[in-house]
Amino acid sequence: HALYVICDAIGPLSQKAIEDIPTDAVMDKAKKLAESELQQDKDLAIEPLIRNWDDYTYNIALAMENDIVCETFAELQGKILGQQNILGPEIANHLLAGSLMEIERRAGQKRKSRAGSDLQAAVEVIMRYLGHKLDPAPQQISSILEADQVIYHGNWMCVVSCKRTGRERVKQASVEKNELTRMNIRNIIWFFTDFDQSENRIIALGVRGAFFYVPDSSNAYKKFSNNRHTQDYILPLSGIRQSLPKILKGQL
Repeated sequence: HALYVICDAIGPLSQKAIEDIPTDAVMDKAKKLAESELQQDKDLAIEPLIRNWDDYTYNIALAMENDIVCETFAELQGKILGQQNILGPEIANHLLAGSLMEIERRAGQKRKSRAGSDLQAAVEVIMRYLGHKLDPAPQQISSILEADQVIYHGNWMCVVSCKRTGRERVKQASVEKNELTRMNIRNIIWFFTDFDQSENRIIALGVRGAFFYVPDSSNAYKKFSNNRHTQDYILPLSGIRQSLPKILKGQL
């Protein structure tokens, strides 16, 4: 009987609850919230935007998920407790609690799977606010160079890489500057949710045309912007309005 309840009720209802979590709606609401803050606080809102984006989406997602879980719980309760006389109250309660734990676990996985696109959406909002047109479609520039976004300036482009951490694209360190030039790429611009780069990696990427935009208030910015070996490649996020046009023109 327990297996029957799992297959007949818990499985289908749990799956439906996860599918009903509106990823696109979460992103749309987060974008509107971020755009509102930019309109209100202007450039002062740029620096904390990436750091706060997770809070925007997390809080919005939790509110939506809570409504879905409450509805699912009511349905599960009716189906599981309706079998209480056959299952016994202890098993029925265990099945109900276990199903809710599983829904929360899978909802958490869905939040994590959205994390990479969260950063990309934050960068898109910043670029749109600054008046820079992005080509948002991921592009395989070469066998080892992939772009999350591209900004064109005349016949040249800048590759935009958005990563929660930088370890996901170690191979990009091997793209030499002359190879970028051959492909009409000015530079690679990096944005991170969590900046995890070492001094050696910053230098290795920096000499190959990389710039890293880092929140001014972060420990990483304070550390590496004051290091003479890395300071040329570390840029404050608050100053992106001034520095990005120079990168696009090849003046930085």
